[in-house]
Parts: sequence; structure tokens; C-alpha cells
Amino acid sequence: MLAGESIWQGSSRRPGLERRFRLDDLDVKIGVGRPNREHHPRISADITHLLSVRLAEDDERAVLPGDVNTRRRYRSTRRAQQAAQTQRDILAAAGKLFRERGYAGTSMPLLAGEAGVAIETIYRAFGSKAGLFKSVVDAAVAGGATRADMPVEQRPAIRAVIEESDPRRQIELYVATQPGIHRRSGPLLRALVGASATDPELGRLWDEIEAARLAGQGRFAGLLAERGTLRPGLSVEEATDLIWALCSLSVHDLLVVNRSWSEERYQAWLTATLVRELVT
Repeated sequence: MLAGESIWQGSSRRPGLERRFRLDDLDVKIGVGRPNREHHPRISADITHLLSVRLAEDDERAVLPGDVNTRRRYRSTRRAQQAAQTQRDILAAAGKLFRERGYAGTSMPLLAGEAGVAIETIYRAFGSKAGLFKSVVDAAVAGGATRADMPVEQRPAIRAVIEESDPRRQIELYVATQPGIHRRSGPLLRALVGASATDPELGRLWDEIEAARLAGQGRFAGLLAERGTLRPGLSVEEATDLIWALCSLSVHDLLVVNRSWSEERYQAWLTATLVRELVT
């Protein structure tokens, strides 16, 4: 409470309204304008200044009825932006720790400390440690948390595949996404495979990730079928299985990790194989 002020009474400013203030034992009634000394001879210049300052502050806080929805939308948008940034911070911290320490070696307190948030914040955002891990994998596959929030068909690389009319070029563009996906998500998925053997929850998470991959590659096979470019006699289901198997992390690791193929050689082989199996 400011010096010389006992009670501040009044609400947001409205045309035609008066406010009443009591400074010590002095009642002052003022209208919409600034206070002046004619209201009471005992009002000093200092008190007049005090009231002017408080009115100015109240004016800044005042919200007219037409502004209420705008203020609420602004606050809601700002809260959503802050929540989204917090989730991105958590994903970045979790991705770093999962890659460095593995799934089992990354505790929730460690995750919270690295992200600079409370443990409860992580649970509210992702449900569980396994849910957080899946979100980290999704972000790695998409090429970042921001892209992971976009529908798959709107991501630039996939949109280019959809918009391409030549089936061989479509396959070439699709295969071009695979080395980066394996490079970003491979360390996470290898850790998950190792831990899932003894943890049923992680086993279910692995199955969920693979089911999502199968569904996505099935959509690509369906796109080829809709345009009449699948090899005669090849069903969409068979085409999906071929894409799912040949684009798997296991095949990538056999050739790139175990046999030391370059990514360029792997990509060229995968493109030629899928073209031969799907459209020729």
C-alpha cells in the first residue's frame, strides 16, 4: 500500500462512473477526469499526484468489455506456446540422455533435472517414461519435435513423394528419407530392443513403434496402387511387407553397420531393389 493511502476503492474505469477514495480520514469523490483540488480544499499537491498516478495505473489495467475475449485468446495462446516449448525442452533433454545412457540408465529424476522441470511436468506431458521415449523416437524419425507435430503428409520430404508423378522417382525420394531416419533413431531403437527382452512394457512399446512403421509404409504402397503403378500381380499387402522388411533398421544395420557399406551405397541398393520389386 502506498504511503498516505489507507483504502483504495474503485473498479476499472467506465464512462460516467465516480470513484471514492479515503486517504487517512479524508473522503475524496472524483469523476472520470483527473483529480483536482476543488473537490476538497485539504487535498494537497502530493495527494493529487498520488491519485493521478494510481488512476494512470488503473487505466493500464482496465479492460473494456470488447477486449475480454482478445485478452483471453492472447493468454491462452501464450500458455500453449509455453507448454509446447517446455515439451520440446523435455524431448531434447530426454533424447540426449537416452542416447548417452540407454533407457534403463535414464531415471525420471535425471530427466527432470536435465530438462529443468518437475517430474510431475513430464508425467503430465507424456504419461510415462515409455510414453516419453516413444515421443523422442517420433521426433527423431520426423527430424525434430516441431516436424513431429505436423501430419506426416505435410512434412516436406513426404509431400514431395506424394506430389511426384513418376513411380521410380517416388521410390527414389522415399528411400532418400531412410538413411537419416536410421541415423537419428537407430541408437534409440537399438537400446529399446536390448531392454525390451526383459521389460514387458518396452516390448509393447517396440511392437507399437513397428506397427506404426508398417502402417506408414502401407500408405506408401497404397499410393502406388492407387496410381496403378504397382507391378502386376503384386497386392498392396505384399508390397507393404516388402517395403517394411527392406527399409527396416535390421537390414540397414546388417549392411551399413556390420558390412561397412556407405550410406550412399545402401541408398542406391535400396532404391534399385524396391523399384525392381514394386514397379517393374
